[in-house]
Amino acid sequence: MLKVATQSNTEPANSQHFICEMRLAFLALLTLRARAAPAADAVTSLPGYGKPPTPQYSGYLDAGAAEPGTMLHYWFAASSLPNAHDTPVVLWLNGGPGSSSVLGMLQEQGPLIIDRDGGLMENPYAWTKVANFFVVESPGGVGYSYCAAMKTGGSCSNTDITTAKAAHAALQDFFTSKFPELRGNPFYITGAGAICRVTDRGPIATPGFFRLRLTQRVWGLTIDAGTPLRNR
Repeated sequence: MLKVATQSNTEPANSQHFICEMRLAFLALLTLRARAAPAADAVTSLPGYGKPPTPQYSGYLDAGAAEPGTMLHYWFAASSLPNAHDTPVVLWLNGGPGSSSVLGMLQEQGPLIIDRDGGLMENPYAWTKVANFFVVESPGGVGYSYCAAMKTGGSCSNTDITTAKAAHAALQDFFTSKFPELRGNPFYITGAGAICRVTDRGPIATPGFFRLRLTQRVWGLTIDAGTPLRNR
């Protein structure tokens, strides 16, 4: 009888202990997700404006897996929607090649754009109203992005192929090292001046085209250019 009584008293205690551990584990996962964004890249204040309207991050994406020593600068602005962590992610790329994607962010799509006096004003048509938005300055040597040769006073030597491969490696870094919590979100690639092509043949490029093979699923692609887009 004593043995039976001991089991009946122990089982609820073990059950409660298990439930407590599960709750702690769940809270830990929530904490990790909330802290997944790179704190070191956080933009706390913008010149002449102050605190950004939504969380912003600016830093470097490592493209070294494709082009050793190449670091591509990115600027990310979180969506203003209350469920930003579940909101689609949109990448904007300016073409050229050689045009900084920051131009698009500060003149067209970003939450803040440059006003007539050179200051910053809220953009009523900001893409952050419907999505998380970021830009990448590509290739190395454009804007704040750099390549290994620049560290010793040299210049970058880019081709369509190296540009596409570096961009591919940088995006992998974005979704694995910088913002892994956004990896399951719908992802859209947008841009102007350079045609992007997403295929299943790997990261290669032909003149005027990017071909990127991403582990991140691409839900859509839109290009502001006159050249027809073809999939193969």
